[in-house]
Amino acid sequence: MRHFIARAAALLRVPALCCGLLGSVGGAAAQHPPQVALSGIAPSPVVARLVAMVEASTDTCRASSMSNPDHRTVAADVARFRQQVPAAADTPIEVLDCYWDGMVVAGRRIIVSTRLARATPAQRFFVIAHEYAHLSAQHHARFAELVTQLLQQDGRPHAVARALERGAGSPLSRRNETEADAIAVHLMLDAGIDPEEAARFLDAAGQAAQPELDTHPGPKTRAAAIRALVTQREAHRLAQRMSHEMAQPALQRVATGP
Repeated sequence: MRHFIARAAALLRVPALCCGLLGSVGGAAAQHPPQVALSGIAPSPVVARLVAMVEASTDTCRASSMSNPDHRTVAADVARFRQQVPAAADTPIEVLDCYWDGMVVAGRRIIVSTRLARATPAQRFFVIAHEYAHLSAQHHARFAELVTQLLQQDGRPHAVARALERGAGSPLSRRNETEADAIAVHLMLDAGIDPEEAARFLDAAGQAAQPELDTHPGPKTRAAAIRALVTQREAHRLAQRMSHEMAQPALQRVATGP
């Protein structure tokens, strides 16, 4: 707790203070987060610093040599992803040696880790697509809007910092993660890649001894949601095809007459 508040003070360049009303702000926001409406306006410096405290950073990453086999493997998949998803052609994507598989930094660029070389090509596509989805869906801006609203409710940056530390942004973060998974699955299907590979990737993550994150749904929950989404999309396509086939005889009768 002290480390978090000290970091907040350093980023905000104001003294660290104890905030008496923080419990009510943090608890209410965590259970009933404000409705977020994107304004398209750049966040204030204070908002930007508060967001930076809780978003991913490259602090734990190291540069990776292009001669590294793992780097070459992941970089080749990044190039392939750009070809399969033309909208991502100009998206900044960098390969580093990081603890996490992938992240979006400051809502502007994607970082993917050389550790992804352990995964299958389809699973690497999923991770890249998931991070790209965060950018395309403007999740960074959504979080900035939430922080702005928390500041409007309390007015004290350190109170908002404490609220975020206590989980005020977690519900929105979990929704963003679920949405990013869904967008990634659709990109996989559009590219002719089996999303079951993404579900298996998350199954494996659920079995590994990794720290639990309240900002993300559990890996098993995410894997189940991906499988349900694929089933739903297949059912929708089947219904469309059956409807089209049933309509054909009627159209032919209309064309040929009685």
